[in-house]
Order: sequence, then structure tokens, then C-alpha cells
Amino acid sequence: MILQSKSKEIWMYIAFPKLSLEAVTINASEKFISHPLVIVDTNKHRKKIIAYNNSAYKYGIDKSVSLSTALAICPHLNVNQKDPLQERNLLNSLAIISYQFTPNIAIENNGLYLEIFSCEKLFKSYENLLYLLNEKMSQHGVFAINGFGKNPLTAKILCKNRFQKKIPNLNNTLEEFKNVPIRRLTGNLKQRRIFTQLGFQSIGDLINVPISSLSQRFDKDLISNLEILLYRKKQLLTNFKPPRSFQEEILYIHGLTDKKSLIFPMKSLLKRLDDYLTALQCKCFQVTWHFRASSGQSIAMEIKLSKSKSDSSYMLKLSQLKLENIDLPEIIEKVSLCCDALVENIKTNNQLFQDTKNKLQNNYKLIDKIIAKIGEKTLFKLLIKNEHAPRKAGVIENTKEEHFFNQGRTENKRPIWLLKKPNPIKFQNGQLYLNSYMRILSGPERICDNWWENNQQFDYYIAQDEDGVNYWIYRSGDNWFVHGLFS
Repeated sequence: MILQSKSKEIWMYIAFPKLSLEAVTINASEKFISHPLVIVDTNKHRKKIIAYNNSAYKYGIDKSVSLSTALAICPHLNVNQKDPLQERNLLNSLAIISYQFTPNIAIENNGLYLEIFSCEKLFKSYENLLYLLNEKMSQHGVFAINGFGKNPLTAKILCKNRFQKKIPNLNNTLEEFKNVPIRRLTGNLKQRRIFTQLGFQSIGDLINVPISSLSQRFDKDLISNLEILLYRKKQLLTNFKPPRSFQEEILYIHGLTDKKSLIFPMKSLLKRLDDYLTALQCKCFQVTWHFRASSGQSIAMEIKLSKSKSDSSYMLKLSQLKLENIDLPEIIEKVSLCCDALVENIKTNNQLFQDTKNKLQNNYKLIDKIIAKIGEKTLFKLLIKNEHAPRKAGVIENTKEEHFFNQGRTENKRPIWLLKKPNPIKFQNGQLYLNSYMRILSGPERICDNWWENNQQFDYYIAQDEDGVNYWIYRSGDNWFVHGLFS
């Protein structure tokens, strides 16, 4: 729980006036968004317009127009019911974005409370923090406005009709209240009528009256809010904490009919996952897609990563590769993304051995693409078994992607991959010759190949040609043979 304390605090309230509209249109197609659209809320079996897009406004449709009139003006008007669940999901996504800037966040109705006093040094200035936060909100496709105060309620009441990128002088709060309409303090129509009868027009008018007198006419909620505004009472809020697993979905009423049309919602969901991982300072090892058809059938698609990642564009490429090999129903109405395989993102100094690290990253990316394209079961690894006989030592085994590059150390100086049939080596001018002259680097190593079977023994050497290629060779009588090549 967040409590207002006597220490210095700077609260910002961010409101989203178009939340009900954006919750419906944020993942919609351009064609759907450009069509005249209104959001309605049902109250006592009567539908009232609470939001509209620019196309509807051009027809003269706004909140003051009844739905029947709006349909008469624009017969092809798209009417959508207010969706509280979608609004809540969108608000949670915006809270996760805000969590990248401060851990002190609370959600309330159509807005967020953020305490930012301790974040100035991290972002070098409040102006920089506000600029970056506004950019994030804009990229998410929402319209935001804000206000500031020394406690959450003050910030909400002093909210402007724009997004302020500079913090105003918070010592002039009481002075500002003189110009704030009293309707911002309460939504109770009965109390508003009493204010009008008493001649109260602004919050400043109300503050000048002793609270003991006001408590005789008004309810406890109003008196409590006044005490908070006057810093006589602490305000209690529920602190927002991001969940430890990610699960979001996008619903399409009319459905998606081809794989190409799935890319947009997948990209949008991966961007939300990217914001989520950034806020929690984590990476993930795998994600799971679910594609649900209008018939109720659901297809799952799992994307595994050989190394933990938090790169949405990279995961989208892998998802597209795997999607090519999956049969989907004809019409998809819901796309969802889940992720719970999280690992803490530990920042390290990447200056040393950067070239080696980049090579490893490219190797892991190649493995991820192979698995996404043709499956995990196609991944094999060359290994050396503890066998004396050379023909039995090198084996090919199926392996998991996370172990693919973890080749254990061995003291056995033999190549992993042997030739199916040893190739003879020429002997010219007293030297071994295979494409070019060879010199012996080490040996011999005498190997008896299962004497109880055929009683054969050979002397093995490591040789190198003029191009620097290393060979594993052996001698049998007066003849020499190549049995394997070193990488």
C-alpha cells in the first residue's frame, strides 16, 4: 500500500480521456478505424454515446447526440458497446509501460498515479523522464493528459487537458484551486446542486469554509477529499505490481482469414511483451502463441530460444518462420501470447571479447531459426564417447538447443568426424603427400582395435599439410592412410 508521507513527494496523475475508444481500436485495422465509429454505454436499457472517432465527428456526431439521431445522420455508423475488460487490459499495459519509469504506481478508473520524486537522477531530469514517458504512451496509440501535485488527489484535480512535459510550481497548489471548477471534486449530482445553491463555483470557494461547517451538509467522502487536499489526511492507494507471467490477447470480431493478417496482432503482442520484460528487467526463454478459431478450436505454437531474449523483432521473425509450417483454421478470431519462462536480465561489461560474444550470438540465432523452421528433433550434435576403438568413439546424438554449443573438454586428441573409408596417402621424395606435402606434428599413438575380433593394431599420428589443415593418419606396414580431419 502507498501512503502519503511527510517526505518530499511529487505525484503525477495520467488520465486517458479516450480510453473506451482506444480499447476497441488500438489493435484494429486501418479500414475499421477510418470508418465512422461510436462507443456506447447502456444505462437503464438506454444506450448513450460516450466516445466517437474523427470520422463520426465529421458527421456532427458527439456525446450530446442520441444514438438514434446518430444512426439517422450516418446509417453506416459502426456502434460498439463499451468493453470494461478491454479497458482494464489496456490500462494494465499502460501501467507496465509506466513501471519502466517508477515502481510507485496505482491504477484508478481511467487513469494512473505515479510518484516520481526519486526518479530524477535516474533520467537526469524530470523533463527527460516526462518526454520519454509521453513518447512511450504515444507509441502505444493512446492519448494522455496529466497533472501534478504533492499528493495523488491534488495531481488528479489539477490535471490539464494536455500532457505537460514540465513540472509546475507545486507550492502554488492552493492558489490554483481558486480556478478549478468544483465539479472535479465530486460526481455526485445532489452535492453539485447544493454547491450551486450555496454559490460555490470553484474548489477555492469550498476550501475557505471551515470543514466543521461543511460536514453538516456533505457526506464523508467529500470531507475526506478536502482533508487530503489540505494535507490533513493521508491518502491510501493500492500499489501496482506487474504479474510474474505475461498473458495478453487480441480479439477480432470479424476474424482473420490468412497468415499474413496475423502478423499485425503478433507484432503488437510482442511489443507489449517487450515493454513487460523491460519493466521487470527480465528476458525469456520461450513464448507460446494460441490461435483460436470461431468454432472454438485452438492451435498452440511454441517458440523456444537457445539464449534468453527480450527482442520483439527477433521473436517475430522466429514466429513467422514457424507459422509457415502450421495448419490454421480458416478464420481466427483470437490471438494470444503467453510467457512465464523468465530470467533476470543481468547487465555485464561487454567490452572484453566482444567479437567472441557476437559469434556465439550469431550461432544461437542460427539454431533458433533452424528449430523454428524444421523442428527441435532435427538438431543433432557430434560427440566423443569414451571408446578406445576410433570407429566407435564418434557418435551423432539428438540434443537440446541450450546444450548445443556446450562441448565438454576432452584429452583425447582425435577428430570427432572420421572418414567412412580411410584414404591412402602417397609417399614422395621421402615425404608424405596429400594435395600438398605433410609433416608429422605428434605421435605415434598405438591403438588396438578390439583384438578379440580381428587383432588389428595401428600407429596413429597427427599431421599437417602446407595449408595448415590437421589430419589424423595411421601407418599400416609401409602404407599410410588418412582416417579423419580436425576442424
